[in-house]
Amino acid sequence: TNLMKVHPIDMTQPEECLFLLRRCGWDGYWTRYLDHDAFRSWLSTQTTQDVEEMYNFYKKQLQLILYHDKNYTHKQRLVLKLSEHMLTLDGLLNVFPHAKFVHLLRKPTQVASSFSSMVRSSVATVYHDPHRIDNRRVGRFALSTLSLMADRFQTHMAMFQQEGKTPSMVNVYYDDVIADPINAIESIYHELDLGEVSNEFKVAVTEYLKMHTQTRFGHHQHCLEEFGLTREEVLRELGDYSRYHCIQC
Repeated sequence: TNLMKVHPIDMTQPEECLFLLRRCGWDGYWTRYLDHDAFRSWLSTQTTQDVEEMYNFYKKQLQLILYHDKNYTHKQRLVLKLSEHMLTLDGLLNVFPHAKFVHLLRKPTQVASSFSSMVRSSVATVYHDPHRIDNRRVGRFALSTLSLMADRFQTHMAMFQQEGKTPSMVNVYYDDVIADPINAIESIYHELDLGEVSNEFKVAVTEYLKMHTQTRFGHHQHCLEEFGLTREEVLRELGDYSRYHCIQC
C-alpha cells in the first residue's frame, strides 16, 4: 500500500511508540486531523502534572513489555522514537530524568512535505473514501503541527536551561544519517558518552540496512505544492527553529 512506501510497518520490526501513548489518552494523526484546533486547545490546558501522569503510565507499559521479554537484560538500552515527544518534554524528563535524547534535524521544506504525505497516508487507512481527502487541508494541518512542536520544543529547552537541568541531548542531521549511518551512530555514542561502538554492532547495522532499504516498497515521492504549501510559508513557520539549530533551508 502507499503507507508502506511512506512508513513501512512490520509486526517483527521496530516501530514508533505512538501506540503506547495512545493507551495514555494521546490520539493519532487521524483524530487530530479532524479537529486540530480542539487538540491545540486541549494541549494548552495540560499541566506538567497531567503530562507526568501520562508518562508514568507509558513507563509502566514499557516495564510490562520488558518483564515479559526473556532476552532483555539491564545492560541493554531501550530506544524509543516519536516526534510528538517534542510537545511534552517537561513531563518526559521528569519521569525519565536519566534519558538521553537524539534530536534529528532535517530541512524544513523536506519535513513539511514528507510529514504531509505521511499524515495523508495515515488518515487514508481509516477514511471511508481516501480519494476525497483534501490535500490542502492535510498540508495546513501538517505545517500547523510542525510549528506547534517546534515552538514547544524551543520553549521547553529554554526553560530547562533557565532551571539548570538541560537534558543530555545530541543534534543529528538527517542528511548525515543517510550519507553514513555508521558514522552517525558513532557520533551519537561519543556525544552521549555511551561507550564504543563494537565491530559486531557495526556489522549487524550494515546487514540490517541491506535487508531494509529505504525504497524497498517503492520511492516515497512528495512535494510542498502537492499539499498547497509554499517554501515561504514553511520558512515563516519553521524558520526560527531552523536557524537556531543551523539547519540549511
